[in-house]
Amino acid sequence: MRLFVSIFFTIFVPVTLVLMLTLHYSGRLAEDALTAPHAHELRGKSEILSENLTETEASEHNRRTLDYNFRLILLSVATSGLISFLLAGRISVPMRKLAQIADRIEAGDKNINFPVFGDKTMSKVSDIFHRMYSSMTKKQNELENERHKLQHVFTILNEGIILLDTSYRIKHFNRKAVEHLGAELTLGRNIVDSVNNMDVISFISRILEKTEDSIHHLELRQKMFDVHVRYLDNEILIVLYNITERTQYEDFKTELIGNITHELKTPLAMIMGYAETLLGNTSVDKKNLEKFLTIIHSNSKRLNNIINDILELHRLEHIPDGFSVDEPLQLDSALAEIEERYEGFEIKTVLNADCTEVPVLREHFMTLLTNLTDNAHKYSSSKVIEINVSRKDDETVIRVSDEGPAIPDEEKERIFERFYTVNKSKNRNLTGTGLGLSIVKHITGLYDGSITLEKNKKGGNTFVATLFERPARTIEEEEA
Repeated sequence: MRLFVSIFFTIFVPVTLVLMLTLHYSGRLAEDALTAPHAHELRGKSEILSENLTETEASEHNRRTLDYNFRLILLSVATSGLISFLLAGRISVPMRKLAQIADRIEAGDKNINFPVFGDKTMSKVSDIFHRMYSSMTKKQNELENERHKLQHVFTILNEGIILLDTSYRIKHFNRKAVEHLGAELTLGRNIVDSVNNMDVISFISRILEKTEDSIHHLELRQKMFDVHVRYLDNEILIVLYNITERTQYEDFKTELIGNITHELKTPLAMIMGYAETLLGNTSVDKKNLEKFLTIIHSNSKRLNNIINDILELHRLEHIPDGFSVDEPLQLDSALAEIEERYEGFEIKTVLNADCTEVPVLREHFMTLLTNLTDNAHKYSSSKVIEINVSRKDDETVIRVSDEGPAIPDEEKERIFERFYTVNKSKNRNLTGTGLGLSIVKHITGLYDGSITLEKNKKGGNTFVATLFERPARTIEEEEA
């Protein structure tokens, strides 16, 4: 409407002036006609008529003049209105459509068709809109793709990422952050207000204590974290590194090195001590010479056994999870080898099996069984050690039982640790390395199984090793 009024008043004045000038020009033509031949006759008649005009006729003449002027004004208004309407229509309709398109763009509508207008000027305006929209859409798609890439990177990171504003409201976080904290986070809320666990609140408060870039080494729910805090422009970036396994590994490595050093140092000290005695005293009598050499030999064997067990444990720890058992182990030959190994021992070894084959690698089966049997021979006062092998579906169970003494309950979990022993061997010549049961535990783990210790009816110990069948390799894996 405003456009129409503006155009109307813009056109009305010139149109009226044109009409007035046209009438004025017509009057001038009439006067010029009086100067032509016979004009004196017309003027003479006009003067005679004017003298004869009555007052009524003059009034009528004025009325007609006013009527004529009124019609002239109406004609100007009508002409101006018609022209204004046509021009307003040509401008307002395209403008209305462009305004609707702008509203759809603002609303995020991506399925927009730009019309082609008959008016060249409005078509150019529409084309400018279209180019701007295409450029904006392209940039928006690029930003969206970058955002998805960044979101994907955040998702696969092992580090927890939290982004806050200066009021500690959460602007972004990934799932690892939720997993590390053990609490749900809510976008737009203050990070302290969004959790209801006091341990997490205390953890976050300690992180945000400083108002500058910092690194914290903190514990949360028995997990260790390195927390890096970076203050950006109007934002705070928090990165959570779970270093629990690394810390445990460092502790384990320190303990392992200490244990290995201690275990190696003992036999080495014995060997070096007696060897130095022999070197410093060449006149040792035959009896003592034989005794010293026996000690050196036994400690050399112990040292060799420790090294072999360490290497075996290391090898087992580095067997890939995807190993397979292509052919089952035939128990006849394996049990015959075990029986021969312990033949002549003071303690009798009895073997029983309710199956002829088991889906276990021969190397793993023999290592597991000899370590359990050796342990019973070294630390048990039994007269008989029983070995039972059974199989049901995909499960193989190996039981090794002795007659005691029973291992205390508080020691049952620790005996599977490296270099841990409950007590000294009843026979010094059969002293173990403290790694046998740890090796057994690793072997059962390779088969997704377990090793447990039970007290049996004879008052002794029964070690129960459970192993599950490994899937055979496929043709594709064999070709690879």
